[in-house]
Amino acid sequence: MENILYGKITAKNSEVIHAAELSNSSEFIERETLNALDDTPSSILNEMEAKKDELVEIIGQEKYDEEIEVIKKCVEQEHNKGIFEALDGDIDTRAK
Repeated sequence: MENILYGKITAKNSEVIHAAELSNSSEFIERETLNALDDTPSSILNEMEAKKDELVEIIGQEKYDEEIEVIKKCVEQEHNKGIFEALDGDIDTRAK
């Protein structure tokens, strides 16, 4: 996996997985390692909460709280993306 990152050090986890699959090297990389790579906001939030003590020690409580709020907003936006809700008077009333 590190060899893929040499090509693009700023690659997102999803890009690393895609590159491994394209190069047919995913069979050589532990499947669990690839499956653990998840850069969705909810996954990032879970990891940040799981490693709270370590992160607070490094960046401080105030900065940690700020970052958690930003990630929580991203999780909410991800959840709401694509949800249609009709309002009174709308022609399409699927979500009522």
